Amino acid sequence: MAKIDFTGLVPDFIENDETSWQSWLTQCVEERSYRIGRLVYHFVDDLQIQEINQSILDHDYPTDIITLDESRTDRLRVELWLGVDFIERSAKEYTVQLEVEFARVMIHGLLHCMGWDDKSIEDRDRMKAEEDKCLISRPK
Repeated sequence: MAKIDFTGLVPDFIENDETSWQSWLTQCVEERSYRIGRLVYHFVDDLQIQEINQSILDHDYPTDIITLDESRTDRLRVELWLGVDFIERSAKEYTVQLEVEFARVMIHGLLHCMGWDDKSIEDRDRMKAEEDKCLISRPK
């Protein structure tokens, strides 16, 4: 059975509608022929995400998401750390709804675990298009 957990500084709009967000994530994964074994989204502040970024990737700055993928097959086993402060700043900078920016970052991390890449401009464009497909059905 699929298991999705949200921990830490979970935004109210997710915490108050966890089931819809879990269903949406499950749908996005299953539409790409994957299954969820276990997903854990840790919502953390700038200091925490910077510490994690430093310890895991040796990058000394805050970021929007760090993904630890322990999947072995098409069954996803993933831990994702989301930088709440960073995402809030990005939403303001790009003038998008906070819920949309969180949804985009959440699905972005999962797409990486399903083989999507964003290293080149072409890959980035394809990944953005795939994110947009997922965002159509996001919780409102």
